[in-house]
Amino acid sequence: MCTVSVIATSAMLRLVSNRDEQRTRARAFPPSLLTFDGVRVLAPLDPESGGTWIACNELGLAVSLLNVNPPRPSTVAPPKSRGLIVPQLAGCRSLDEVCERALAIDSRDYAPFRLVAVQGSNAVEIEPSKRTITRKHLDAPLMLTSSGLGDHEVEGPRRKLFDELMGKGFDLYEQQDVFHAHRWSDTPHLSVDMARVDAWTVSRTIVEVRPDRVTMTYAAEPTWVPASIDLRRVGVNRQRDENST
Repeated sequence: MCTVSVIATSAMLRLVSNRDEQRTRARAFPPSLLTFDGVRVLAPLDPESGGTWIACNELGLAVSLLNVNPPRPSTVAPPKSRGLIVPQLAGCRSLDEVCERALAIDSRDYAPFRLVAVQGSNAVEIEPSKRTITRKHLDAPLMLTSSGLGDHEVEGPRRKLFDELMGKGFDLYEQQDVFHAHRWSDTPHLSVDMARVDAWTVSRTIVEVRPDRVTMTYAAEPTWVPASIDLRRVGVNRQRDENST
C-alpha cells in the first residue's frame, strides 16, 4: 500500500512516497548508499524481505512500487516478497531499460503490483501481470495510490484532493507535502496519511533530483524526524564510459 506523487520542473524532479503497512511489520532501515549493477543507489531497506519499495540512482532515475489490490484479491500466497522487485530495477540507466527488465519479471512469483519509474521529465507506469506500459511526460503533477481496502476505495477521494491542491496556484512542492501529510478526521482509513486498526502510514520518502545531485529524505513513525542522504549525480554517457573501462 502506497501513495506516490511526482512533480517535475526545470529546477528539480521530486517524488514523494507514503508507505502504508501493517502495524505489526518491522520498522524499515533508513536510506543508505547501495550498488546495483555497478550503479550507485539510494534506498531504504525492509528488514523482513531484505528489499525495498523505492530507490533512486546516480543517473537520476527513481523507481517506486505500489501494491495492486483488486476488489476480489487472490487468497493464494505468492512465493516471493514484492520487496525484491525494485532492487532488480534500481541499477537501470534508462526508462527503456526499466520497462525491459520489469516485463521480464515473472509476476506469478509475487502478489499483484505495479511500478512507476521517473527520469528527467518523463515517467513510465508498468503493470507486468497485464504486460502494460504507460508513458507520460511530466508536464503536470502525477499521482498513483493503492490500499489494502481495495484500490478503488481510495482512488477517488485521494485523486480529488490531489487535483484540488495542485490547482491552487501555490508552490507545487509545498502543496505536495501538504497532500502527503493529509488526514481526514472522519475518514482516516481513506486518507493519504492513513490510519486504521491494523495498518497506518509508517514512513514518507522524498526523492529530489537536481542537475548535480540526488537527495533522499526519509521520516518514519513514531518520531517523524527526517534524515537525508545525498548522492552526486553522473551523466548517462559518463556512466557508460566508466563501465567500459
